[in-house]
Amino acid sequence: NYLKIRRSQIRGRCITDPAYEDVNNCFERSLVFMHKMPRLWMDYCTFLTDQCKITITRKAFDSALRALPITQHHRIWPLYLNFLKKHNIP
Repeated sequence: NYLKIRRSQIRGRCITDPAYEDVNNCFERSLVFMHKMPRLWMDYCTFLTDQCKITITRKAFDSALRALPITQHHRIWPLYLNFLKKHNIP
């Protein structure tokens, strides 16, 4: 899919490269219409976690949990907990 191609294009670049912000914006635009898709949230949150953007990542995880039905939360929580442990966040 398009987002996978965009992520592969920036693989290996420095995380301060402006191209990362372009891909983040692509994710944000796609979530406007597809906010009920857990796979999209999982990919976006994982992508943000790899960028070490703690506040933005935490807000994305919170948005995912608000947007998705509770029956889909089990797909988000393991990623969220890994993010918290990785950055030693209480």
